Amino acid sequence: ITTVQDMNGDTNKCLKFYYYMRTDEKCTLDVLTKSTSGSVSSSLWSRNKDYGENWNYGEINIKSNENFQAIFQATPKDSWLGTFALDDVYFEKGSCNQSSLCDLESGLSSCSWFNVQGLFKT
Repeated sequence: ITTVQDMNGDTNKCLKFYYYMRTDEKCTLDVLTKSTSGSVSSSLWSRNKDYGENWNYGEINIKSNENFQAIFQATPKDSWLGTFALDDVYFEKGSCNQSSLCDLESGLSSCSWFNVQGLFKT
């Protein structure tokens, strides 16, 4: 759980973080928010697959009219837990930069990237 985010008249914050997730599809990693009044949101972001030995980047636009905390929640299914880790968790004022929202799950073209294999000779 993060520290309380003071919205101080703002309505948008960008939550940025890196996550490590070794699991099968029996476990999920979710991000929720909890307002200072105690209400908890539904999942704003969720992953449920094995990402191997890689650290992955995540960012979430969070809109709120009141101060809140972000909650990272790892949920096991059955008795298999998996391995989860977080690093460099921080907030920036305003909305996330949409051009940086790319996790390659929807293909290279959605990221404005392209495959350069074969373009360079060794």
